[in-house]
Amino acid sequence: MKKIRVAIIGQGRSGRDIHANSLSQMKEQYEIVAVADMLEERLERAKKELNCDVYRDYKDLFKRNDRGFHVLSEKPLARTAHEVDILIDKAMKTGKLLAIFQQSRYAPAYRQVQENIKSSVIGQVVQVNIAYNNFARRSWIARIRLEMPRTT
Repeated sequence: MKKIRVAIIGQGRSGRDIHANSLSQMKEQYEIVAVADMLEERLERAKKELNCDVYRDYKDLFKRNDRGFHVLSEKPLARTAHEVDILIDKAMKTGKLLAIFQQSRYAPAYRQVQENIKSSVIGQVVQVNIAYNNFARRSWIARIRLEMPRTT
């Protein structure tokens, strides 16, 4: 299996504690090759913990000769809809994957909701809310709003 080489922009809570930590535990599948962050202490920590190249300016990361990046972005993907359109257009022109990180995408509750939607037995779904509550009797509650045909 070919390893996926990863660069992480930002070593705050999500960049370090979620993404770098998770990817570091799957060394057969992923190799963190670079980190970009504006704070020197975060760069030093990344260099020590991840043994990777570090960049103070993320733009320098894009100058690497092993570029041609697929992009997995944290939320939000961009500041405006126009910026999202630019990113989508660039991804389509270069044939690169552009995706947004959704941490619940493979959670059991989310997958069950997906299966219910695919089955079409509940009608056209226009919104799904899932609330996790550790103090409730059940570990999750899903509310599904259906678009019902109007009768006159």
